[in-house]
Parts: sequence; structure tokens; C-alpha cells
Amino acid sequence: MLFTKPAVLACLAATATAIDIRQYSSGTNGCTGGYTRCTSINPGVCCSANSQWPNRSLSFNAIPKEWRVHATGYWQEGCTGDVAGSGNSNGQTDMCFPTAKYRAGKYVFVGRKRGGDNEASEGPCQKPDTMVFPDGTTFDLTGLDEQQYDTFMAGGSTTGIENHFTAFRV
Repeated sequence: MLFTKPAVLACLAATATAIDIRQYSSGTNGCTGGYTRCTSINPGVCCSANSQWPNRSLSFNAIPKEWRVHATGYWQEGCTGDVAGSGNSNGQTDMCFPTAKYRAGKYVFVGRKRGGDNEASEGPCQKPDTMVFPDGTTFDLTGLDEQQYDTFMAGGSTTGIENHFTAFRV
């Protein structure tokens, strides 16, 4: 089997970095303000909202310019059900799906099999690992147990959350 230099380099690049998926919690349309983030999520892995959260706008960030990815946002948690929006990166390093109608998102590389016309599928899922408030205050959510995570994600002011979770501040 012969491997070409571009194919080998593409494989190495794919293992060196991944994309961030953000879910904006402003309650309005757009990719600004506070958000939760699935950091460095791999292709085909779903970044999913909690079922109690309202719908959110969605963005795919830190896309290497040379990557060609197809990003998809879903109406339902877990990247199941109907596709609410999708698009190709076409050299963009950030993609915003500005309408607050998304519950989950994932991406795949363009030209790879995606499972047919309906891209929704059961598969690996990740919950957001970081919360960023509009003022830039950032919290690492990875060390929280399920009850702490649910409490944290229930909301509240930055000050109130800081008092309870200062150990998780980045």
C-alpha cells in the first residue's frame, strides 16, 4: 500500500488539533455573549446541550484554515432527530449558526462518508466542558460531578457562581 505525502500530512494534521463547538446562551440570535464550549472536540463527536436548556445559537471555532469540514446543528439533544442547519467551512476558521434553535452540533470532514442524507445518528456525545460569561470569566466544568454540573448549568449571576465554584475558575 502506497501513502502519498499529502495524505500522510493530512492524517497527522487531523490528530494534532480539533475544533471547539460553542453554544451561546444569550437567548437571542447571534454568536456573541456568554457561551458553553466543548473544547477540541473530534470529528463525529456530538456536543450536546442539557435537555432543560433553551435552544441556543451555535458556532464552530478554531477550524484550521486548510481543513474542509461540514458542520451540522440539530434541533434535539445528542445529535439525533432533524438537522436544524448545516454548512461547509470553505476556508473559514469560525462558522456561526446565529439563530437560537440548536440543541447539539458536530462536524465531519468534507468528502468522507457521513451516513446518508440524514446525518443524525447515535454516537459519541460530549457535554460542554467550559463556561464563559460575557465579561470573560471562564469556568472549567470538567471536575464537577453530575449534581454540581447540573447546579452550575442551571444559571445564576457570575458573582453567585464564583462564590460556589471558585476552585473551577480558569
